Amino acid sequence: MSNLKSSVTTFFHRLIPANIKNDDQVRKAGLMFGSGIIGIICLTLLGVIAFIQGGMLLGTLDLAAAVVLTVLLLVLHLRGNLSFCIHWSITLMYFLYTYLLVSGGITGTAFLWSYTFPLIAMFLLGSKRGFQVTSVYFLTCLGVMLIDINTVLINLYTKDLTLRFSASFVVVFLFSHIYEKYREESQAALLESKSTLEEKVQERTRVLEQEIHKRRQIEQELRYSENRFRHLVESAADAIFMFDKHGKFEVVNAEACLNLCYAEEELLQLSVTDIDEELSEEDIVEITSSGSQKRWPITIRGMHRRKDGTRFPVEVRIDTLERKNGHHFVAVARDISDRIRTEKQIIALNNLREKLLGLGSLEKKLSVVTEAVVDIFEADFCRIWLVRPGDLCDSGCPHAAVSEGPHICRHRGRCLHLAAGSGRYTGVKSKMHGRVPFGCYKIGRVVSGELPGFNTNDVVNDPRIHDHEWARELGLVSFTGFSLFAEDGSPLGVLAMFSKHTVGPNEVGLIEGVANSISQVIQVTVAEEEKGKIQSQLARAQKMEAIGLMAGGVAHDLNNILAGIVGYPDLLLSQLSSSSELKKPMTAIKESGERAAAVVADLLTVARGSASIRESHDINKLAREYLGSPEYKALKILYPGVNCRLECRTQHPHISCSPVHIKKIIMNLVTNGMEAVGEKGSVVISTANHHTDEAEPGKHGLNPGAYVCLTVADDGPGIASQDIDHIFEPFYTKKFMGHSGSGLGLAIVWNTVQDHNGRIFVDSNDQQTSFELYFPAGEKTAVAAADEMSQEWSSSHERILVVDDEEMLRDIASQMLQSMGYLVDSVSSGELAVEYLKEKAVDLFVIDMLMEPGINGRQTYERLLEINQGQRAIIASGFSESEDVRAALKMGAGGFIKKPYSLNQLERVVKEVLNSGIDS
Repeated sequence: MSNLKSSVTTFFHRLIPANIKNDDQVRKAGLMFGSGIIGIICLTLLGVIAFIQGGMLLGTLDLAAAVVLTVLLLVLHLRGNLSFCIHWSITLMYFLYTYLLVSGGITGTAFLWSYTFPLIAMFLLGSKRGFQVTSVYFLTCLGVMLIDINTVLINLYTKDLTLRFSASFVVVFLFSHIYEKYREESQAALLESKSTLEEKVQERTRVLEQEIHKRRQIEQELRYSENRFRHLVESAADAIFMFDKHGKFEVVNAEACLNLCYAEEELLQLSVTDIDEELSEEDIVEITSSGSQKRWPITIRGMHRRKDGTRFPVEVRIDTLERKNGHHFVAVARDISDRIRTEKQIIALNNLREKLLGLGSLEKKLSVVTEAVVDIFEADFCRIWLVRPGDLCDSGCPHAAVSEGPHICRHRGRCLHLAAGSGRYTGVKSKMHGRVPFGCYKIGRVVSGELPGFNTNDVVNDPRIHDHEWARELGLVSFTGFSLFAEDGSPLGVLAMFSKHTVGPNEVGLIEGVANSISQVIQVTVAEEEKGKIQSQLARAQKMEAIGLMAGGVAHDLNNILAGIVGYPDLLLSQLSSSSELKKPMTAIKESGERAAAVVADLLTVARGSASIRESHDINKLAREYLGSPEYKALKILYPGVNCRLECRTQHPHISCSPVHIKKIIMNLVTNGMEAVGEKGSVVISTANHHTDEAEPGKHGLNPGAYVCLTVADDGPGIASQDIDHIFEPFYTKKFMGHSGSGLGLAIVWNTVQDHNGRIFVDSNDQQTSFELYFPAGEKTAVAAADEMSQEWSSSHERILVVDDEEMLRDIASQMLQSMGYLVDSVSSGELAVEYLKEKAVDLFVIDMLMEPGINGRQTYERLLEINQGQRAIIASGFSESEDVRAALKMGAGGFIKKPYSLNQLERVVKEVLNSGIDS
C-alpha cells in the first residue's frame, strides 16, 4: 500500500511543472491533474456509452470535453500555466454541466454531476472566487429547472425535484465553501506559523552561525595572538624571561639565550639568581611576594653574568602574570651598556663645549677637540681638516702631481689643510695627509658634499675607503666622517675618526653633533678673530688719524715758515753774482730749507693731506726708475753686500697712482730691508697680478676684484713680535742713534697705500720679512713726460694777482713773479680777490688753498669763475684736503704748486698755465 502511494505521489510530482513551487499551487495542480485524469476517463467511458445507447450528440460532447481537458493538462504540464488551465477547466465544466443539466443525459440523471461543481470550483479557485462561480452555476441550474417547470421545452424536472436539488446543492455548496474557507484560514495560519517558525529558525541559525563565526574568529585571533606573542617574544631585541615565585625560569626567548651565551635548555635549568649577581633569594621573595597587591610593573637595575663570566649592566622591567596555578612573572631585560656609555659621552662632550669657551686660538680649540674625540669614543685617531687656499698646487703638493685616476686634483686653488690630529697620528705636517684635494679621497668627497657624512664598520671592504691594505694592517674597523659647514652652506672642513671597534648609531649621532659644534666654534672663533683684527685696524686707523691731524697742522705751519727760508734765498741767489761771497751761505740756507721741506712732505703724507694728481702708471717702470735713482745708488754704497733684484711677473702692471709717492714707498721698504739684512743678504722687489672673488683668509679687508701686488721681501732676522703691531705708527723706530731715519718711513708707506685704496700685509719670522702691497688694477693710459710738454713761454707782461692770508708768503710770491717780468698785485683774502676782479682783469690768480678767516681757495676760485668764466688760476698749498684741490682743478684751475716752492718751480707752473690755451 505504501509503495502504491509512493508511486502515485512520484507520478504526480513528475506531472507538476518545475516552476510551480508554492504549496497551494502544488495542491491545485495536483487536484487539477487528479480530477482531470478522472474526468477524462469518465467522459471517455460516458461518451462511448452514449454512442452505444444512440446518444450521438452527448457522446460527441463527452469525448470533445475529454480531449479539451487532455489538452489543458498537457499545457499545464509543459508550460506550467496553472491559472490559465484552471479557468479554462472551470469554464469547460460549466458549459458541460449546463448541457448535461439541460439534456439530462441518457437516463435523465446527468444533473447529478452538478454536485461536483462547487467542490471542484472551491478547491481550484478558492473560497471567494469559487463562491462567485458556483453561485453563477447554481443560478443557471435554477433557471433551467424553473423554465422546465413552467414550460414544455425540457420535460425533465418537477417542482419537487427542483426543491430537493436546490436544497441539496446549497448544502454541498455551503459545505464546500465552509470547508475551503476553513482550509484557507488554516492554511494561512499554518503558513504564518511556518513563516514565523522559519524566521525563528533562520534567526536562530543566524545567531548560531554568528556564534560559530565569532568563536572561530576568537580561536583564530587566539592562535594569531599566540603566534604573534611567540614571534614577538622570539624576535624581541630585549631578553625576556618568565619565572615562577621562586625565580625558576619557565620561558626564555632567543635574545636571552644570545645575551647570556646559554642554550635554551641550559637556561631553563637556571633561576634569576644564577644570572643576576646583585639579586639574592631574599630579593626574589621580596619581589614576588604579594604579587597581586603591588603596583606593577616595577623596574630595577642589575648586573647580568654570561656563561663565560663576563658581566654587563641591564635594566629589568618586571610584571605579574595570573595563571591557573598561581602568580607568575615576566621580566624584560635590556642591555644598557650603550646607554651608560652614551650618557658618559654626552657628559664628556658637554664638558668639552664648556672647556672650548675658555680657550683662545682656533688651533688650540681644534687640537682639544680631536684629543677629546679620541678619548671619549676610544678612537684610534681623529683628525680635522679645514678648507684653505691651494697654495702648493703648483709645487710641493704630492697630490697635484697625480695625472690620472679618480684622485686627480680637480679643485686647484683650494684644498683641505690638516689643522689638528690626535691619537695614532698627532702631527699636522704630514706630507701626504697634511693636504688633501677638495673632492678627492674619502675626506675630500665628504667636504665637497658628495658624501656629506657617512659611517662604515667595514673599512677593509668598503669601496669608499681607498686604502684597504693600510686599514687592514692597522686593524681598523670603523670610519666616521662628517663635513663642517658654515651657516650659509659653504664648506669649512671635515671631522674624521678611525676606530678599531664598531661605532653604533648613538655614537654616530654624537659625532655628528660634535661636527656641528665644531662648525659653530670655527665660525665664532674666526668671527672673533676678524672682530679683533678689525678693532685693531680701527684703533690703528684712529691713532694714525689723530697723529696725522697733529702732523698736518704742524706741517702746515712749518711750510709757511719754510717758505721764507726757501723763497728769500732763492730770490737773493738770482740777484747775486757768481763771485759773491754770500752765494755759498745762501745756497746752504736754501738747501737746508728744501731738506726741511722734504721732512714736512713726509709729515703731510702721514697726515694724508698732501694733494697729488693720480694717473695711470706702469708699476714695473716705477720700480726700475727707483733702482736707477741717485737715492738707491747712495743706499747701495752703504750696503754693498746686499743684493737687490726686481722680479716682474705682472701681465697688467698699470695702477692709478701718484708716481712720486709709489717710488717713495719702494724707497722706504728697500731702505728698511737693506738695513735689516745688514752686511750680506738679498732684498727682492716683485710684482704680480692678483684676482679674488671672495675675501681670503689672512687678507682682511681685501675686497673682490683685480689687484696689482707689489712685494718687497728681505732675508733679514725679521721683526720682533712686540714691534710688529707698531711699525706703521709715526716716529716709532728701532734704529740706533746716528743711523738715518726719522721714524716716518713705514707710516708714509701705510698712509700712501690707504690713499690709493690699497691694502698692506706683513709676514715676518726669524728668517725673512715680506711686505705685500695690493693696489687696485688700472687701465693703461698715455702719460706725457714733463720734458715732452710745450716749452713755448708767453711774454712776461701779464697781470697776476697773488691771494694769500700770510703777508710774508704774498711778498715772496710777488717778488718772484716781478723778477720774472709780470705785473703783480696781492690781496690777503678770497673776498678781496673777488672784488679786485670786478674792477680789473687778471690774467692769472695764484691762490692759497687755506685762508683764515673767510673763504678758502676752492670757494674763491668758484666765485671768480662766476665773474669770468674760464679764469686761469694756480692753487698753492702746503696742506690741503685732496677733495678741495681736486675740485678746484676739476673746475678749471690750470695747475697746482706745493709750498714751499722755488723760483724755478713757480716760473715753470706759471708759464705752463698762461700758455695752456685757456682764454681769459
